[in-house]
Amino acid sequence: MTAAPEKKPQWSEVVALMRRDVRELGRDSQHAPRFLQRCTSTTESLTAQLRRGWGVNAHEMQAISTLWEFGRMTMTELGRRIPLSRAAVTTLTDRLERLGYVKRVPDPTDRRRILLEVTERVEQEFARINGHWNHRVEEYVRALEPDAWNTVVGVLADLREMARQEAAELRELSREELEQLGGGPRRAGTRRDPDGPPSWW
Repeated sequence: MTAAPEKKPQWSEVVALMRRDVRELGRDSQHAPRFLQRCTSTTESLTAQLRRGWGVNAHEMQAISTLWEFGRMTMTELGRRIPLSRAAVTTLTDRLERLGYVKRVPDPTDRRRILLEVTERVEQEFARINGHWNHRVEEYVRALEPDAWNTVVGVLADLREMARQEAAELRELSREELEQLGGGPRRAGTRRDPDGPPSWW
């Protein structure tokens, strides 16, 4: 007997789902993507407020975070990872340099090349501006059972890697291809360069 095709929820049902209590939404694996979307959108809202303290916009914060996480790189590589044009990266770098978050340094292996790196001010500002949030998270984690937190760490690390892979695959698609996306697997059809830079996300 052929199973009946799964019925897609109507738009009104989707809206109702998204307005549920977030814990209730997260208990059903079918709604896990919507649960994650609500969590990440709230985190993005917090990040936007923290950026005000840093005095930077979203692309500038992404550049700082990319250099902080992956270390020194050229403007070209930074532009590939964000991604932005060379001109936009130059403008962004000039501003971050004026703010004291980024500096240009000679490549020790090729003095003709210039690399970008974050300054010590980034760590200082992270502790200052994000300090209250950092404290709240640390207090919450300390109150958890170690096994519970280890499970959370494993889940978030796996989801982060999945998000990194997804971002890398989507980055290789044209605008037209993005508009034609379906919900099924896409890996065989992408043009992703396995040696290319990973997405910051």
